[in-house]
Amino acid sequence: MPLLTERVFSSSFDCQTKCYLLLNRRRGQKTEYEMHADECDRIYQREGITKLQDIARGKDTLRLRRLTPSAISGSPRLIICDRVEASEWRSNAVVLFQTESRGNSFQPVFFNRYDEVPARAKLLLAFRPFLVGNAIGAVPDRGYIIYGTQFTRISVFLPPLITKVQSVIGEITSFMSQKSPPLFLCSHCEICEFRTRCASRAADEDNISRREGISRTQIEEQYAKGIFTLHQYSHTFRSRKPPKRVKKLSRPRHFSLQARALRDKKVYIHRKVDLPITATSAYLDIEGIPGRPLHYLFGLLIVADGAEVYRSFWVDNDSDEVSVFLRFCELAARL
Repeated sequence: MPLLTERVFSSSFDCQTKCYLLLNRRRGQKTEYEMHADECDRIYQREGITKLQDIARGKDTLRLRRLTPSAISGSPRLIICDRVEASEWRSNAVVLFQTESRGNSFQPVFFNRYDEVPARAKLLLAFRPFLVGNAIGAVPDRGYIIYGTQFTRISVFLPPLITKVQSVIGEITSFMSQKSPPLFLCSHCEICEFRTRCASRAADEDNISRREGISRTQIEEQYAKGIFTLHQYSHTFRSRKPPKRVKKLSRPRHFSLQARALRDKKVYIHRKVDLPITATSAYLDIEGIPGRPLHYLFGLLIVADGAEVYRSFWVDNDSDEVSVFLRFCELAARL
């Protein structure tokens, strides 16, 4: 049976194909983004452990290669274990913390460097109690998430999350009986170590998901109709006259027409298009940091009389965001 690691479990939230490949011990070339994100996570975890050591000052901190009941018999406050493995499950760098109010009760800790705590972080935390319980004989019912720039610590009740984890693991184990799950290119492909492999497979299969923006549900609807390739899909577009009594027409995105444009190498315009013509055009750019409620840049490209002028408004800290945005709006209002 393949080893179910925490990395395999985490990948199931990104892509079924990636999860399947990692489960079967396939490896790709990590992107620079993935390597950078992994390094940032490691740095944040080291800093978070230092914060916990400050809290546990005067108490023992154990660093273990293997977690066993005898190793923690001295009731240390903080335990850092390189690896915990049990029943084909494995998690690396497991941290356990014991509060004074819950003596002799070790609780797993998950470090999330973003200022928001997504459901994914809670499920990754809930992946660990089974391993810990198997190693020390007591399954934790609570855990901690340390998150954000301020290293905020919150307590999480684990039993409902453990139920969800078991459901996800059931879906992952179902991959073992498959040759390979259906390929579906998604937004995660841009930063995935298997992006080249999947792009090559998608081209060979003429996969419908090569058309960006189309959802998995829409693709599965086409599969149910016996349409499996982008070429087949390109023949399904039918232009229909709009209903006469409808006052406001919807303008759906016709993926089948886009597939037809790719097939014929032409540009198709569906219905009449009114393109605005103005003496001055403005293009907006807002940039932020994933997982943080902060927009650090507001940019405005102004095109007038054939000349381009770019104005940028930078936010140095969180408290300046509103005032910088107001200055940006004042400039935009004067155009």
